[in-house]
Amino acid sequence: MAALLAAIVWATVIAERRHKAKGHAQQADAARATVQHLQAAADQAITPVISEFAARRPGETARRTLAHDVRATLPADADRILSDTGWPALAAVLADAEARGHRPHHLLEEAAARRELTTARRPPSS
Repeated sequence: MAALLAAIVWATVIAERRHKAKGHAQQADAARATVQHLQAAADQAITPVISEFAARRPGETARRTLAHDVRATLPADADRILSDTGWPALAAVLADAEARGHRPHHLLEEAAARRELTTARRPPSS
């Protein structure tokens, strides 16, 4: 569900940019409002999932290893990622992925290659 909402949000962002570039102010405003509503819905859908992951904190050794992976893979963003309140949830996701045979640093590289990280957002804390 969250992935579908993310795709719809992205499509709406693109529509907003297109309308703005073509000078269609009303359509751009409508698309912007739609993005805000969709982001609120996505936040509602993902907040319980993030809370669940955050509650399943990996052990201290695993967290240190994962933090090292973040620093090695994303040096420009590492401090921001590791100090973010969402870090425990990300660490749990990476630990789960590693337990299933994935390499966390490859997953981080792939995520960073798909999208820049400076405008990434997360749901507001409840």
